[in-house]
Amino acid sequence: MSKMDEFKKFVSNNPHLKKKINQKETTWQELYEHFDLYGENDEIFKNKEEDVKEEKKDDEKSLNGLFDMLTGIDIDKIADGLNGMRKVLSILGELTTPNNEDKNMNRREKPFKRDDD
Repeated sequence: MSKMDEFKKFVSNNPHLKKKINQKETTWQELYEHFDLYGENDEIFKNKEEDVKEEKKDDEKSLNGLFDMLTGIDIDKIADGLNGMRKVLSILGELTTPNNEDKNMNRREKPFKRDDD
């Protein structure tokens, strides 16, 4: 089978290449040269529409996976955990803030008092 016959068979199996010609993205000569030099796996032969469809499918799978993950989350458990953290932080806050009584006890109103004042 000649290279030209292989190219014709390849084109018949890839109708998206005809669209590229009709939309004037490329020429038959350019396609044949790429086929002859680089083979049928060259970038120019990729179907962009199929790539976009595959990307959409991948995005849908990712979103479905995300939704599946979100449906498995128990919001009540998260709320309980957050309330527990809030209590711990409140207790820590109470332990670290100084009391006003302690401050007042350490201060003297007048450190030095003279009798002649």
